[in-house]
Amino acid sequence: MKRFLLLIFFIYSAFYGFSINFELYPKNNYSLFFESAYKVYPDIPKGLLEAVSYTQTRFVHFTGNQPSSCLDMPKAYTLMGLTLDGKNYFRNNLTYISSLSGISETSILDNPEISLLAYAKAFSILKSKLKNNGLESNFEILRQLSELPMGDLHKNFAMDSYLYAIYWFLTNPICAKEYGFPEYSIDYKKIFGENFSLFQSEKILITEDNITDEKGEKYKVSKDKISPDYPSAIWDPAPSCNYSSRNGIAISAITIHTIQGSYAGAISWAKNCNSNVSYHYVIRSIDGQITQMVLESNKAWHVGSENPYTIGYEHEGYVNQPGWYTNFMYNASADLTKHICNKNYGINPLRTFQGPATSGLNLLGSCIRIKGHQHYPNQNHTDPGIYWDWEKYYQLINNNPSVTNYTNNSGSFYDSGGPNGNYSNDERKLYLIHPNGVNSVTLSFSQFNLETNWDYLRIYDGNTLSAPLIGKYTGTNSPGTVTSTGNSLLVEFRSDCATTASGWAATWTSNLNQQQQDSVPPTTSINTTPNWVTQDFNVAFTDQDNIGGSGLEKSYYQILEFNGTEWRANETRGFFSDNFDLNIHPDWSTVSGNWSIQNSHLMQSDEGNGNTNIFASLNQILSNRYLYHWAGKIEGAGTNRRAGFHFFCDNASLTNRGNSYFVWFRADDNKLQFYKVVNDVFSMVLDVPYTFNPNQWYDFKVIFDRITGKISMYINNTLSANWTDPNPHTTGNQISFRSGNCKYSVNNLKVYRSRYPNVMVTVGAGNTNDLRYQNPNPSTPAGLIKSIVADSASNLSNIAFIDVNVDWTSPSIVVVNDGIGNDIDTTYVTNELSANWNTSFDTHSGISSYYYSVGTSPGDSDIVAWKYNWNFTSTTDTGLTLNYNQTYYYNVKAVNGAGLISVLNSSNGQTVIQPTLPPMANFSTSTVQVCEGDPIIFYNNSLYATNYLWNFQGGNPLTSTATNPSVLYTQSGNYAVELIAYGPGGNDTLVQIFSINVIHAPQVSFNAIDTTLYLPSAIAVFNNTTQNASTWYWDFGDGNTSTDKNPWHQYAQAGLYTVQLTANNGVCPNKDLLKTDYINVNYPLSVGQNNAKDSLRIFPNPFINEVFLILNSSVETTIELFLKDVTGKILWISSYRCVAGTNHIAMQENFENILGGIYLLDVKNKVGKSYRFKLIKTE
Repeated sequence: MKRFLLLIFFIYSAFYGFSINFELYPKNNYSLFFESAYKVYPDIPKGLLEAVSYTQTRFVHFTGNQPSSCLDMPKAYTLMGLTLDGKNYFRNNLTYISSLSGISETSILDNPEISLLAYAKAFSILKSKLKNNGLESNFEILRQLSELPMGDLHKNFAMDSYLYAIYWFLTNPICAKEYGFPEYSIDYKKIFGENFSLFQSEKILITEDNITDEKGEKYKVSKDKISPDYPSAIWDPAPSCNYSSRNGIAISAITIHTIQGSYAGAISWAKNCNSNVSYHYVIRSIDGQITQMVLESNKAWHVGSENPYTIGYEHEGYVNQPGWYTNFMYNASADLTKHICNKNYGINPLRTFQGPATSGLNLLGSCIRIKGHQHYPNQNHTDPGIYWDWEKYYQLINNNPSVTNYTNNSGSFYDSGGPNGNYSNDERKLYLIHPNGVNSVTLSFSQFNLETNWDYLRIYDGNTLSAPLIGKYTGTNSPGTVTSTGNSLLVEFRSDCATTASGWAATWTSNLNQQQQDSVPPTTSINTTPNWVTQDFNVAFTDQDNIGGSGLEKSYYQILEFNGTEWRANETRGFFSDNFDLNIHPDWSTVSGNWSIQNSHLMQSDEGNGNTNIFASLNQILSNRYLYHWAGKIEGAGTNRRAGFHFFCDNASLTNRGNSYFVWFRADDNKLQFYKVVNDVFSMVLDVPYTFNPNQWYDFKVIFDRITGKISMYINNTLSANWTDPNPHTTGNQISFRSGNCKYSVNNLKVYRSRYPNVMVTVGAGNTNDLRYQNPNPSTPAGLIKSIVADSASNLSNIAFIDVNVDWTSPSIVVVNDGIGNDIDTTYVTNELSANWNTSFDTHSGISSYYYSVGTSPGDSDIVAWKYNWNFTSTTDTGLTLNYNQTYYYNVKAVNGAGLISVLNSSNGQTVIQPTLPPMANFSTSTVQVCEGDPIIFYNNSLYATNYLWNFQGGNPLTSTATNPSVLYTQSGNYAVELIAYGPGGNDTLVQIFSINVIHAPQVSFNAIDTTLYLPSAIAVFNNTTQNASTWYWDFGDGNTSTDKNPWHQYAQAGLYTVQLTANNGVCPNKDLLKTDYINVNYPLSVGQNNAKDSLRIFPNPFINEVFLILNSSVETTIELFLKDVTGKILWISSYRCVAGTNHIAMQENFENILGGIYLLDVKNKVGKSYRFKLIKTE
């Protein structure tokens, strides 16, 4: 029954939104965001984005704080009502849209404008693949972007109900007028067919087997369109002439094919009895749609003699065109494979082929169960070919295994067979070597023997599989000695289904850099710039070396600008920035080599080319020194792999870039070399040993002084080589990357200029300026200034940066109306005037305030001098002396966030008329719900009156003679308001009763259970005692935030942290409480006598009942344990006497009567120093 209740609730929400709203046409407070989205993506029909937001959220940006459904439905998020956790029923379309748009889930969740743009971008991407541009055709995209599943009667009905709500909105003339889009005429039958009449019914009955309207008409779904074996697929069966029985042979393998044609063509061809071919599934390239054509229980004809035991997939495309193999196709195909592997066929997903793709036949053993057509015996087809990414497919099919952690500073490392045995078949294991408090890890292999080209060991320079891959090893090709650039190495091992070997034996050690004289890096900071810049401005830097250090040697800066899409820099001003995220920018010219963007970095993949070249223009004569910074990696199969970077080139299109310098990294010779190029002939000027690990990322920085000729090379922030040219080049206008016989990857190229402590930054359109763009919105800066400095001991500082908001454009002109509402031409009052105006618009910095005046002619101020009106868009001026038959004009100017003023605009005037008819009293109120201390405005709509008397029961003031008075109420209640209107024709009285609701402002207060914390378990637990608030926003001072009422937060670095809590109740303004330097996080204190050999850890964590504290102590000591809940309440206290050495303390008895949840364990030694651990007990 629960399933059908969920369905009915969803149908309601599809028409009426997830939050109950009794207004059918609510105000769209984000209309400007929608306008911007249509400008960026003009292919989306206007109104369609509003239709989705209206249907899903009624134009409310959901942050997850809305109450949970009583039916336990998944929560909706963002302005577009996206699903993050569909609870294995709804689709996680927020994740899908993030993947399509390239915008992170966090950004989508946090910002309503970004959530809208992400949805619009995803929609536009899918729409570009449609052949039909009619409005009706968009239902295919709406289905793909919806959270709703499809596949059976009720799921399909829910989806159609959602689509009907969308198209109802688009064809509703009231919606078109209210939300500003064209009124559309749509052929509903084209979308819903004969079901259209059912969706117009007032009553719909849903049972387990049928969906009917009040006339008994049934909702129809074609049963043969639902795949019988895979609910996410379409069922379009091949004729019986093209498949046969398996004759009892069990299914044991999956065959991957490439169609060598189109998706539609493959479906059609399998229906041709003369073709004598068929396949179980066909998968489309553009979106991963799957059609099933043969039941899995039947034998399809796709791989010849191997048909009886295989399931075959045909993937749309051609083996020699890699563009067909899209992420949509890989993901859809992998999901299908996982579904099949979870059945009782006995197909192990680990037995997926994971070797290199090939272009010919490549016979694999029978124990590989998921493989290509080309891998089976007795075949003459070579699909899926050289471009199918088997490694990617393997990772999509197989979830990552649990990680075996090694945290000691040194130790031995063996395969699963240990020092004397072999590893096993079908292994996939992850080992993380991650000692605490070390700078690097060195792993040395003394033995290495794996099954060649079938079993592989991969080593990553970091703690995740997304870290740089140092190398991939098989056979007896030992990794030798590998050193990390950070404090961890991740090792992944995979074995296939047959033939094991002795594996490996290795040891690891941890490395700490030896302290040198003045090994402390200098510091740099950027003094606060103006909140907004509208013209050229000065930037001051503060650069310092440590006391007793070697002194500052040189300072550098870079100016980046956001062009509305990405961060770049003005190369004509001597700066350069390229993150190589999407495409090679047009400012790069490729001379030789195969350069492309791969996985968000620049890659040259032609290993046969000995001198590749891609170059860009850069003015390098504006400062004395330039700092070139990038990340690079050398890989490939050759034995003479080399790559580097040319700078200060005068003709980079030539073979050796004309006149230039270049740094050169030799991965196989382990050399770092400097070259000088004169008249396109290079000469080596420096050759020093340096160990480069292939397949490993390095951080490179080159500093060139064009006056002295000095070149300094930093690798991983350590000075590696210097050389000074006695006759340096004086002109350079280009830079170039170069490689030889290798694959060369490059990322995050940044170029800095040297500077003085103060720098003038130029602002404005045109290439002569540093900052050429304005903010795309008030919260997204258009500029970024960065700084880095070096001291005389060759230490480099961290990079400092500061955002810059830019706006040099005045705000829009306002339209001024006389009166408090619609524009009036006459008034009867001789002592008071009112006006209102539309909100000014400024894309870049927003609107901060308005100024106005009143005069007897447009633009004049002889009646009311220019006045500041805050950000209010209306005003009433009292105590005036006005003349009958005189016209008065309001004049208004808007001021944007950058302080720029709009062009003045005036109203068309209001003339004071002497009334002759009897007065008619009438009035209304601005609101009946108000924050404590804020007034309620009473709007006077009376006619033919010159004077007024108001009486306010329980208000302040109790009486007023103002035309439109403001009144304060201190508490909620029902209050009478009387208005007496006076005029030459007599007087008129009106009394109305109003129910006033006064909301109290938030009173913010909080405290932390402990404010002094110690790494590595520096967990702060906060107790929120705020009153009159419904939402909370915490800023912990380290870049992390929370919206929990009583959060806990773990700090990762020592320091003093300022904590701020912002509270809101939806009516009153936000209230903040800032506690400066509130949390003090210290470096670890040992449990014994501060001995470096002491250590303490909890295992396992999370736990069910059994949990152990493992203490390595250098001395005998006594410790006390305090268990607290998240509010700080102590639940139990225990003490233990510990010996010198390793102590295993079992704590399970203390947890037997404690419920599952999060707890804090404080461990204190005999001098009162403590550690804190967060414990998680599961049920």
